[in-house]
Amino acid sequence: MRLSPWIVICFGALAGVARAQEFGAWHALGRFDSVFDKGSTSVVLAPERLLKSMLPGANGPDLAQIYDGTAKEKLAWTKLGPDYSANVLDVGKLDLNLLCPPPPSRKDQLDNAVCYLYRRIDAPSEMELRATLGSDDGTRVWLNGALLVDAHVARALAVGDEGVVLKLRAGANHLFVKVTNLGGAYAFQIRPWKKVTQQAINEAIDRGVAFLIQQQLLDGSWGCWENFGGGHAAFTAYTLLKCGVPRDHAAVRMALAVTERREVDSTYGLACLILALEAQGDAATRERLRDSVQRLAEKQSSTGMYDYADSGHGEVPDMSNTLYAALALRAAQQAGLDVPEIVWTKLANGTLRCLEREHDAVDRDGVERRIAGFSYRASEGVFGSVTTGGLSVLTICEEMAGDRLAPALRARIAQAKLLALAWLAQHMTWRDNPGLGVGHHYFWIYGLERVGALLDVDEIGGVDWYWDGATYLVAAQRADGSWNSGNYADFEFLDTHLALLFLKKATARGSGETSKVGVFETTDAAAQVSLRATGDTPLTIWVTGVADALVADCAAADGATLDVEKLEYHARYDGETNFALIESIAGANVRRAELQRFAVRHVFERRGKWWVKAKLFVRAPPADARARTAWP
Repeated sequence: MRLSPWIVICFGALAGVARAQEFGAWHALGRFDSVFDKGSTSVVLAPERLLKSMLPGANGPDLAQIYDGTAKEKLAWTKLGPDYSANVLDVGKLDLNLLCPPPPSRKDQLDNAVCYLYRRIDAPSEMELRATLGSDDGTRVWLNGALLVDAHVARALAVGDEGVVLKLRAGANHLFVKVTNLGGAYAFQIRPWKKVTQQAINEAIDRGVAFLIQQQLLDGSWGCWENFGGGHAAFTAYTLLKCGVPRDHAAVRMALAVTERREVDSTYGLACLILALEAQGDAATRERLRDSVQRLAEKQSSTGMYDYADSGHGEVPDMSNTLYAALALRAAQQAGLDVPEIVWTKLANGTLRCLEREHDAVDRDGVERRIAGFSYRASEGVFGSVTTGGLSVLTICEEMAGDRLAPALRARIAQAKLLALAWLAQHMTWRDNPGLGVGHHYFWIYGLERVGALLDVDEIGGVDWYWDGATYLVAAQRADGSWNSGNYADFEFLDTHLALLFLKKATARGSGETSKVGVFETTDAAAQVSLRATGDTPLTIWVTGVADALVADCAAADGATLDVEKLEYHARYDGETNFALIESIAGANVRRAELQRFAVRHVFERRGKWWVKAKLFVRAPPADARARTAWP
């Protein structure tokens, strides 16, 4: 047998055992008439007057009260049956067409309805429950009288659409839900938030990369966004490089070859080319990179912002082109190329022109804050993706120019960043682009990655932006590995780029390497067996590979299948001597790429540092009766 380095795992203290909260039965009330197209989710109906009885410390609503519903039907709260009374947060989908059907006089008329749901939660002390929920169609959700979710949107049920933190008080808590229906299916569901594993993220990235490579045409392009010349091919090359695809991979080389054959002269095209060439890091293209940076710097308008420039979209500066120019110039300066100092000053001043007038807003905790978002162009409407864009540009200007910016300008930037961050906190959601709906949905999500990386923060508006966003994106990935939020033509390429760039944290320095976020793994290249582990409590551990020599020695006649007798995982606490068996898994005939099927989930009994290793028992081929073992 052979020994090689183990995985070292450090994690925080295990949660103490405490008496859990208790969930009462769901109650339903409905249905009521409404007109969805007239904003029925926000129209206050009689049952919402119950909210005053659901303030902290109150007894809760009068569940015996009678209301006039659809077709003047007399309605009272109905306690739902055993399937909806389990002492857990998630009792499954609440199908409101079944639970609150139309009255006989309106049989099969499912459209334009409103129903209400109520549930009491008793907590032994103050605590927080993170949860996700979804509705078909719109919903408003209150806890103890405070509005947590306000979503007037036509959509199918997807439980990851909304993230909430249920801040429970000691004693009785009141969860009150309004669900509105445009037509057809009609449902609501809430469940505990579950953090996606790093393994699932890595697999989603692999599927997304495979989709892009498989869809590449023989000429190296993807057959879309042709008005940007070679710009889209450059953006795809950048995405692939950021996802760890080698710079000499055929897909990368073919994509960059497109940029040599086709014109790259628009702001978007030049910016994406600069990003791709910098990510490629090839000395042979250094002069082309330098020339592209000079051309992009010269395109800056007198306002300090950037426009489409020669792509057929007009030449009015906007925040989107300005953002891509800033990202490209940042990458160039970090690569050691010269970016004129005046560029950053002009960029900052131009971007500040798109900041709306600051105003007061009450956040979800009831605290009044001053907020301000950014618009696509000066004096236009404010929405999410351009607010992340404006905040990103200002942060880049600070980062690249530093003290060379005038003190007065630095002060304006600092204030604008605070206002924009408060705006993001006020509008934090994953389901759409705040203020714009499904339009440029994934630009908003990718924008949150940029803001998080550039400001080096783990939370935006109290939300763990990376893990929440990754959980949403992994669930939203389509079967072919792509993403397409609005099902628009050609957006399966654009949305896939943006989802991958988020998952890889592409804006952070050092991205482009194999994902390491939240992962412990064997680092010795000579190890016969390699392990990887993710998580905390519980920890997921699995085998990621075995040495070529071991396969050659032990594989079956096909040269790839291993007859695994069993796989044992052992661990010891740091400072102690002996390893103890923690899991043993029966084996099977598997190919080396399938060894991850022997994954285990384990909870260690105390906090601190642990050493973990695995013992792989492999039966020798029939021609050789000797048993073989290998330790990582």
